[in-house]
Amino acid sequence: MASTSSHHYDPGNRGSGVLVVYTGGTIGSMPRDPRDLKSPLVVVDWAEFRRRTSSLSPRLADGSVNARYIGFNVDGYTLPPVDSCNIGPAYWVDVARVIAENYDRYEGFVVLHGTDTMVYTASALSFMLEGLGKPVVMTGAQLSHLGHVRNDALQNLLTSLLIANPRHSHLPLVPEVGVFFHEELLRGNRSRKVTSSGFAAFQSPDYPPLAMAGDTIVVNRRAVRPVPVGGLHLRTHIEPNVTSVIFFPGIQEASILQDVLGDPGLRGVVLMTYGAGTVPSDPRVLQPIADAVARGVVAIAVTQCNGGRVELERYEAGAHLLEAGVVSGHDMTPEAALVKLMVLLGDPELDDTDVRRLLAQDIAGELTVT
Repeated sequence: MASTSSHHYDPGNRGSGVLVVYTGGTIGSMPRDPRDLKSPLVVVDWAEFRRRTSSLSPRLADGSVNARYIGFNVDGYTLPPVDSCNIGPAYWVDVARVIAENYDRYEGFVVLHGTDTMVYTASALSFMLEGLGKPVVMTGAQLSHLGHVRNDALQNLLTSLLIANPRHSHLPLVPEVGVFFHEELLRGNRSRKVTSSGFAAFQSPDYPPLAMAGDTIVVNRRAVRPVPVGGLHLRTHIEPNVTSVIFFPGIQEASILQDVLGDPGLRGVVLMTYGAGTVPSDPRVLQPIADAVARGVVAIAVTQCNGGRVELERYEAGAHLLEAGVVSGHDMTPEAALVKLMVLLGDPELDDTDVRRLLAQDIAGELTVT
């Protein structure tokens, strides 16, 4: 678990509306010197973020009615603000537990998060929050409203809050972990970051948006998963000893596969194959994979392309992976496949046979089986 020294609920919380889980990121950053917009960015705490986001308060600083108030209560919970490159399994567990602890108090949840690893966290939460029946919307920004007049932060935040509170907004319920960015709500475990600078930073290559936000917010009901039967079940055990291997011309000439796949602590590997699932038909490639699988390592193949799916039976070069015991990842993103491995391998109730079976199944909308 991450340190709890900076974990706290805002003392003004009312236990209604939407709970924001605040982790920092660009959306919570402002120049260290407000008079110098080029000074290094620092993350402010939740109280300061809220104070500088007037739409979250029904009244302005002078006590007058705020005409731009979002219209419902927004509470806050702060995790230690960090650059998202430092977020990993322990942090995912913290976020998931906050949501589970408050599940019956709020209409939905918004997680403010840095963009670099947002899709990993979104994917993790989709698998950890089994039976989720409320919106969990992850968002962030490329430019913070705390330091830029022109920004994407404020609209990302306000639209996410409205999606997370269908009782107030009268939008259809989206009982999923989503990523909202630049007019689109994407399924979290189907999304990928595609640019480091543009406002349209995320795409969902193989699944349509769950909602579009222009002058109105329109939910694509046909794309949204149905409300699950039963209550929320929280998975909190994550196996970190997994890795990804991206294939490239010449990998058969190096010892990389032997070194990585031969690690005795390795539990799972995502094979990022060419195209529809091919890898070099070379014993120096195939044998280390087969040996790892025989040793108990769970291997799953996905495409390294930004879209499409693997069909391991389509070409002989891919069929060799099936023969070696590699699981087809279908159209899963590399990020979702990696995190799914971590969550399933960490589940103490599952053995390796269960993990391999569930990897190939759609459990949270992450893949399409044809």
